[in-house]
Amino acid sequence: MQIIRVGDEKRSMIEDHIIKVRDSIVSHEALNRHRALAIETFVQVATNLPHKAFVYGALLAYIAQKEESLVRDIAHRLVEALQTSLVEQRNVHASKNITRVIAIAVEYGVVSTQVFSQTLLQLLDECNSMAGGKISSSDLDLILETIMAGLPIASPRLSTEQGLDFGTILESLRKLFS
Repeated sequence: MQIIRVGDEKRSMIEDHIIKVRDSIVSHEALNRHRALAIETFVQVATNLPHKAFVYGALLAYIAQKEESLVRDIAHRLVEALQTSLVEQRNVHASKNITRVIAIAVEYGVVSTQVFSQTLLQLLDECNSMAGGKISSSDLDLILETIMAGLPIASPRLSTEQGLDFGTILESLRKLFS
C-alpha cells in the first residue's frame, strides 16, 4: 500500500516518504516475504499512475542504494511489462507510462543508457516482425508515442554517455519510418 500512496500527501516531505517506503521494502523481512509482491506492485503503479512517474523513478534510485538486485528485478519486470503492453496489447497509455518510469530511472543512473537504447530498438524489431515487416500507420503512431514518452527524459544522459543528441535520435526515427 505504501508504494501506491507515496507522494500523495505532504509533498514538502516527499523525499522523507520515499526513503521510508524504500526502507520498508528493503528490510530483510519484507524482501524475504514480499519481494514478488513489491515487484508486481511497482509495475502496476508504474503502468497506472503516470502522474507519479518521477516519484517512482526516485524510489528506484533510493532502493538501488540498498538493494541493487531488487532494482534489477523491477527494471527487468518493467521491460517485460512494456513489451506486453506495446507489442501484444497495443496499449498506448500503459506503454507510455512504463517508458517514462524506465527513462526516469535512466536519468537517475539506475538503468543504463545502453539497456534503454537496446530495449527501444528491440521493441521496434518485435513490432516490425509481428507486422510481417510492414508496420501499419496506427502501430507506427503507437511506437513513436511510446518512444517519445521517454526520450526527452533520457536524452541528456544518452547524449553524455553515448554521444546521441535528441535531434540525431529524432532524425534517425524519421528515416526509419519514412
